[in-house]
This record gives sequence, C-alpha cells and structure tokens, in this order.
Amino acid sequence: MNCLRMVCLFLLLLQLKTASSSVVVDLSKELENSTFLNVSPGSRSVNAFAASDEYIRTMIVVENGKIVSSYVREDVDPTKPFQIWSATKSWIGLLVGIMLRDGQIKSLDESLGDIFINETDWNTVTNETNFRKNVTLRELLTMTSGLVSPPFDEQNMEASIQELFASTAPNSYGGGKDLPDSLAYPWVAQKGQFSYLGISNIMSYVLLQLTGLSPRQFLAQHVLPALGINDGDIGWWTNSDGVEYAFHGLELTAYQMAKFGQLYLQGGFSNHDDVSSVVPKEWIQESLRVHTDALDPYLGRPQTYGYFFWSGPGSQYRFDGGCNPKAHRPLEDNSVWCALGFGGQDICVHKNLGRVTVQQRDFDPSNVFSGDRIGASIAMDPSLSFDRFFDDDSSCGNWYTAMGGKQASILMVVVIVAVSFLLYYFKGGIRAASNRNYVQIK
Repeated sequence: MNCLRMVCLFLLLLQLKTASSSVVVDLSKELENSTFLNVSPGSRSVNAFAASDEYIRTMIVVENGKIVSSYVREDVDPTKPFQIWSATKSWIGLLVGIMLRDGQIKSLDESLGDIFINETDWNTVTNETNFRKNVTLRELLTMTSGLVSPPFDEQNMEASIQELFASTAPNSYGGGKDLPDSLAYPWVAQKGQFSYLGISNIMSYVLLQLTGLSPRQFLAQHVLPALGINDGDIGWWTNSDGVEYAFHGLELTAYQMAKFGQLYLQGGFSNHDDVSSVVPKEWIQESLRVHTDALDPYLGRPQTYGYFFWSGPGSQYRFDGGCNPKAHRPLEDNSVWCALGFGGQDICVHKNLGRVTVQQRDFDPSNVFSGDRIGASIAMDPSLSFDRFFDDDSSCGNWYTAMGGKQASILMVVVIVAVSFLLYYFKGGIRAASNRNYVQIK
C-alpha cells in the first residue's frame, strides 16, 4: 500500500513539474544549465538544425527557467553583443510599460501633440501636421497609427537596401536625426489599419521628453540590474543627435536576449518576491495579446500584432527539423510571441510550454528579409523533450510532450484519481477483512 501511495505521489509531482509554465527564477543571477544541456533529444534536434544553417550564429532554448540547448557557431564569440535590429522595439515597449506604471505616461491615449507641445518641434513637418499630432502612443505600439516608413524602391531593391544600411548606421539620420526630423520622417498612410513603421525614432524622444533620460539611461536604471546585466556589457547605436535609436541598434548577447524572454514568461517578475516586478504583469499580458491583424512587411504573410510583439498562425511553425513527424502537434494560433529583428534576430516565448527561444543570425545575401523564426520553428515543437525523462530518439521526446501538455495533464489527473480510488477501495477491503477475522477469533 505504501508503494502504491509513492507511485501516486510520484505521478502528481511529475505532472506538476512537466505541466508548469510559470516557473520563476532569479534573473539577476546566472541562468542555470539543465542537467541534460545539449544531450537531450530536443537539444540534439535543435542544435543539428542550427548547424545546418550557415548563417545562424547562436541559438538558445530555455525551458522552465533553465538553459536546455545552446548552439554557438565556431567562429562566433557568444560574449560579444550583436545587433538585434527591430527586436529593439520590444525592449522599447518594456520601457513604455514602466513609464505607464510610474505615471510618466498618464494614458496610452496620449497623443504626440500632447507630449510635444513646443511648436518649434513641429516646424520641419511639411505635411499632415495635425494627423501626426493626433497619433497616440497606443497606435504607435500596435502599428495602427497610419505612419509608415518610406517605401523601398522595388525597381532598385539593392540600392534601397544599401541606403537602409547607410541611414541606420551609428550617428546617422535613419528614423530622424533629431526630434523635429523624427516627427517629420514617416510617410502617412491610413490610420486604424496595420501599417508597419519599421524606421522611426519617435519613441526615443517620447522617453527623453517624459523622463529626462535617454532610452539607454532609462534601461540601465530600471531594467538591467534586475536582469543581472551591466550597462557596459551592451551596446546601443545612437543617431546624429546622440540619442539611441528606437527601432534598432540595441546590441546584446543571445544570453541577454534569453533573460528578456524569460522576464516576459515570468509576467514581468525578475524574482519570486512581489517587489521584484520590473513591469506590471498586466502590461506583459497586454503586450502579448492580439491588438490587430498584421501582415509581414517583407514576406507578406498573415500575422498578428500586440505591443511591439509579433504572433500569428500556429501553422507557420512546421517543425521540419524534427525526427518523427507523427509525434508533432500543431501549435495553437497566437501561442508563440516574438520580438523580431531584421535578418533573423529573434526572441520568442511560449507560455504553456515554458519555453524561450533565441536566435542570432547573419544576413543571407540572397535574401536579407529571410530568417525570422526559423529556429523557433524547430525549438517550439511541443513533442520535443529537453529533460530526457525518456531518451528515445525515435520520438524525440517523452510521452508527456509527445501527447501535448493539455491532453497529458488531463490524463495525469485521471490516473491520479483512479489510483486514489483504488487505494481507498483496497484499504477499505483490508479493514473489512481484518474486522471479520477479528470477530471470528473472538
């Protein structure tokens, strides 16, 4: 009977361990390595895929707060920060959430005209001044403001890309060389519809105007200590005004990117206690919620958009690199949320799996717009196991992950209830038999 009780307790603990998607770790400390780092079936599958793509520099998978897979190309120094391009926007979104909590932003419905009240800031705007003044912070966060980046010249794409790189270099003018230029830089499209403003420094100047701090100064004061990151260990390109770009330019290691993703999985908490909230959990929930249908600005794929975060159909995660297609289960739509950077600089999170995937990638010269989420398309496979509970290469995982967390959790509850009932019935039978024997003896 004691043995059966132990089996029941073991099943309960296993269910709680593997079903958990809310593990909270102290992000000010080093992330722990899993016991099975790079030797589990899941990590072998992920690393094999990463090694097959010559442009992938680094790839990390974190599950339940521990590093379970880590790939670094031979010629890459993983301690050297790398430009994450538009994934910078998601870090800016985090800073906006902190400003809202602290009252520096009164409402996301504040408009640019409310924030920049000095008319001299608008002097260089030559068209649609009132339209621009009425743009709200909420619209900027959801890419529904009607402001858009100047379009590429499709007839001369190579020259357009060269211009992009030149204008977004350090100490350059891309997105606006100063506040007036930033307000005037975007083109105007239709408000209320998704229109990707890929290149803009407006949010940098919102931060500066409302806090008196540049984006990097604000990040160093309010975020980096909680993540155990020293300000001197990151980079952030600035425009010719000396203000950090809002749309790109943040330089991080893959490890630092992983801590950002884990912060979002933990609901904005950097530790277990209530005082370790970097940003309110409500902000995290709103950031990772569909606010508008979107369209991939470069590849034209249907997507969805939160607050500077991308999501979309689960079908785009095809898991082509897995080793047993029969075990793969499709992801639910909008279950994976990603901070995406040009050329394949990704931070993706899946709350129910408790997973963070990070990818850094060199540009593919044949298609500089390719590469996003290709690592997540393998690493977010629910059938992959990174804990090596069963080491079965034929299934790439264990029975729990292969079934899918929700279905497996239900089965576990059924098993526990059934075992508990049998224990109760068995115990009652023993008591009844003992009572009969006692009466007979007596």
